[in-house]
Amino acid sequence: EFLNKINKNIDHVFLHGGEPLITPEAVAFLNSIPNPEHIILTLTTNATVLSDEIYDLLSRFKELSVTVSLEGVGKHNDYLRYGSEWSMVENNIFRLQRLANLSFGKVGVNHVLQHTSRLSLLPLLEFCQEHNIMIRVGDLVGANHLHVNGMTQGQHQQFLNDLLAARDQYKENFMTFSAVVYSLNFLSKYTFDREANKSFTITST
Repeated sequence: EFLNKINKNIDHVFLHGGEPLITPEAVAFLNSIPNPEHIILTLTTNATVLSDEIYDLLSRFKELSVTVSLEGVGKHNDYLRYGSEWSMVENNIFRLQRLANLSFGKVGVNHVLQHTSRLSLLPLLEFCQEHNIMIRVGDLVGANHLHVNGMTQGQHQQFLNDLLAARDQYKENFMTFSAVVYSLNFLSKYTFDREANKSFTITST
């Protein structure tokens, strides 16, 4: 009832998760908006679900800003987001990329910098570069066993070396370059955390 009262006065909708596109109430709310062609929709998704009905619904909005949450690509995605299938996620990203109302004509990707990023971030940067996707890197909140401080000193140094090489590789692409620089700055605060390392090893095993 509340949404029915306010949906005539909306000009910008922010839909975040979890995964909002599997929530029937969220989809019903979007369907209830009377004039989506006058409204901006900002959506965060993991791109595991994109039915024809939802795709058509997203295309109706005046402007659509989409951010896909990814820890990695290919086998990294399937391992880190168990139950997810990369081929489906990838196809959904490409499908979203074809929407005519997409902000800047690009899908965005958000990656949370964490212990596993030392293996998964570089392939993700390459994927975004190849497919004209904007990437942003953010901090990990909670889940201390996944913090970058759980890396050994050798793992941390190798990750730094890889990112320094990537900084030169992507210096012509502002968004990708910025993601690399942010990661380097974050890793500069590294202090080895033995408990985080131990917790990561036990959890991964």
